[in-house]
Amino acid sequence: MRFEDRLIQLAYELVLEPTKLFELDDLLDQKISRLIEAGNDVLTEPDKTLQDVSQYYESALALAERTEHSATPKARRAIRSEALSWVMVNDQGVITKLSEAAQQSLGLNIGEHLHKALSDTADKQAFCKGLAGLRNASPEPALVLTVLSAATERLSQHIVEWDLHDPDGPVAIVQELNMSWEDSVGRLFSQSLSLTAAELAICRAIVNGVSLRDLAQQRGRSLGTVRNQLKHLLSKLNLKSQTELVCLYSGFSKLSKLNQDDPQRPFGEEGRRKLEVLELADGSHLAVDVWGDPDARPVLYFHPMIGETGLTPEVKALFKDNGYRLIMPWRPHFGSTSGCGTGFEQAYGFARRLAELLDHFDVATCPIIASHGASPYAFAFAQTFPDRCEGLVFVCTTLPIVGGNQLKKMIAQVRVPYYLAKHAPSVLRFYLRSIVAKIQAGYEDSYMNRFFSGSLADLDTISGAGVKKMIFDSTAYGYLNGVDGGVEEILLNAMDWSSLAASITQPVHLVYGEQDVRDRAQLIEDFLKILPTARLEIVSGAGSLVFYQRPDVFVQQLQELNCSAAA
Repeated sequence: MRFEDRLIQLAYELVLEPTKLFELDDLLDQKISRLIEAGNDVLTEPDKTLQDVSQYYESALALAERTEHSATPKARRAIRSEALSWVMVNDQGVITKLSEAAQQSLGLNIGEHLHKALSDTADKQAFCKGLAGLRNASPEPALVLTVLSAATERLSQHIVEWDLHDPDGPVAIVQELNMSWEDSVGRLFSQSLSLTAAELAICRAIVNGVSLRDLAQQRGRSLGTVRNQLKHLLSKLNLKSQTELVCLYSGFSKLSKLNQDDPQRPFGEEGRRKLEVLELADGSHLAVDVWGDPDARPVLYFHPMIGETGLTPEVKALFKDNGYRLIMPWRPHFGSTSGCGTGFEQAYGFARRLAELLDHFDVATCPIIASHGASPYAFAFAQTFPDRCEGLVFVCTTLPIVGGNQLKKMIAQVRVPYYLAKHAPSVLRFYLRSIVAKIQAGYEDSYMNRFFSGSLADLDTISGAGVKKMIFDSTAYGYLNGVDGGVEEILLNAMDWSSLAASITQPVHLVYGEQDVRDRAQLIEDFLKILPTARLEIVSGAGSLVFYQRPDVFVQQLQELNCSAAA
């Protein structure tokens, strides 16, 4: 299937099946890798394909949110995808392998020609043309064929994907698009995409496998008129073929059948958290968690991007026992903190709020610990209020993105959202929603295991029940008001924000876990080029979650900053 076709399908399938997030990751990451290897400037050259499919991600997200708002308070568990029938054929169109479902539903067998099941002469001609193209090493785009089941006499739509990668294997995989036209779904489809009655009729006919000639006869129109209407419809929806139209409806139909009553884990009740929410001078709100004795030494702690200020009991105990009080503000849009602009203005606006927060707690000056995506905010505060920041300790900091070479050094789960931030923010919003939905549906283990694959230290840490609960709770509460915080933060982090680190005079310590797979060593080296005076502490046996694995290292860093400030 073409890259564009699959992207369109995933727009709707992901809403129901968050496990397909991995497929979207892989699909986009393969493209990014190819572009980088080809020498393309992946950050500045526009990605027209992503821009073209963005409208479908916007449509799917709007439909999902509309469904959520009308649902009962019970959340919904994602519906698992059903097994689809599939057939593999060689370059002569002869079946070499097929699933049991296909054998039963189509009445076909290995060794037979697929032509036997194709219902229309035009389909047979299109299929033969595709086979000829493969033999000439110029494969056609994916096709949608109408197949007649010998067992049930039912017409069904199948998509044909051409494959030249394995010279000894099949050249075409024919897989059923398991769907049927339903008027209730069709009405919603029409409303969401603003279709006319004629356009809706064309969609219905194509999904049902009716030829344009038959449709023209049914509607009393000429074949040329119907073809022009189809051409206009495809242009209106920014599609290139009937195949893409069928794929679009296939994903949309699955989404529209969302089961409203399927129970799921409760997610994010604001009343269960005991937060202090300050109303600031400008009327905005800033939520803050505080841990430690009131008379202990204050430390500003900026939490990781996904989720909240969650701390394990071990981390809390260590900081408290060493006489520290952690003041942990929720960054813009997270929890009960309201937003404050976008881009650099968001970073500097948050810095001004933090100054008011410190005034509230009667704190004149303190050090900062900043984790992952919080780096721009920490630098903005240190730059704006240098007399109130004793120094900065970074946990696996993010990096200003100034070139595609940096994307090359990142893992897919970081590289993909950064790429989307540059080219398709609406798809990025959908992407983050899918992460939250995946965790909400009970798949946080698979997501976290994939994210930290390659780091035994991190995999061991997330296997603990306490950390799992913290991840779920922090995600639940952090995204209580939607994904705006994550979107805006990734948009900021994907910028070249090195100017925020300019003129920093305070001591800067960078703690890096030796097994960190999220921020690879090459990226840390790039970061040190921005701040050559920063001190790097490499912690053996630790990974990206070094703050939870070795909190004693951070206590030590704070003590050294305190000694420097006293001197």
